[in-house]
Amino acid sequence: MPLSMNRDVFITCAVTGSGGTQDRSPHVPRSPAEIA
Repeated sequence: MPLSMNRDVFITCAVTGSGGTQDRSPHVPRSPAEIA
């Protein structure tokens, strides 16, 4: 059986950082308005 390319793509973005990054920088967005 030949292999076919999967056309499904998921793009993710951690705009609020990961883990404790919000405590390290005041520039990390916290509220929905800041993220938008």
